[in-house]
Amino acid sequence: MRIVRRLDGAARIVAMTETPPALARTFAARTRVPWFNGAGFTTELVSFEDSARHAPDLSPWRLSIAELSRPGSFSAIPGVTRMFCPVGADVVLRIDGATVTVVSHQVLTFDGGAEAELLELPSPCHAVNLMSRDGGAEQAVMRLDEGPPSRAGLAVVRLEGEGRFDVLVPPDDAEAPRLRIERPAREC
Repeated sequence: MRIVRRLDGAARIVAMTETPPALARTFAARTRVPWFNGAGFTTELVSFEDSARHAPDLSPWRLSIAELSRPGSFSAIPGVTRMFCPVGADVVLRIDGATVTVVSHQVLTFDGGAEAELLELPSPCHAVNLMSRDGGAEQAVMRLDEGPPSRAGLAVVRLEGEGRFDVLVPPDDAEAPRLRIERPAREC
C-alpha cells in the first residue's frame, strides 16, 4: 500500500502492484567494511533494508562476503541466524565449544549470537554469509545449486572464481555453480 496525493491535496491509499526494480550488485564495485569486531572485512551485497523492499512478506535478511585471511573470532550478532559457506578452502570452526569442519561450498547454519571462532584455514578464502533476523531462517535459506539455470528463489550469488561474487535479486539465469537464496521447501 502507498499514499498518493492528488493535485488538490487530497490523499488516497492505493495497492502497490509494481514490483521493486531488480537488484544486481557486482562484488568488485562494492566497498568492503570492517567486521563489527574489527578483526576482518566484509562486503555487503544485500542489506536488511534491501531484502525488506524485495521480499516484504519475509523477515529481513542480509547477504555479505567475508574475507577469511587468518584464524580469529566471529562477531557475535544476537537475534540473527547465520548461514556460512566458505568458498575456495575448507575451514575449521569452533561454535559454542564444538569443533566443526566446513568444506568449501558447504552451508553451515548456526546462531549468530553463538561464540564462534575460525580455528584453521589452509589458505585465505572468502565466505558467503546469509544472516536472517527474527526467525527468518525458517523463511530464507541458502544452498549450493549446480543444476540448470532457473529464476527460482529470492536471490542468487554467482561463484565465478576467486574474488567474484555477483548477486542478482530476483534471480536471473546465472551459470553454475551458484548459491541460491530461497524460501525453504514445505512438507505436505
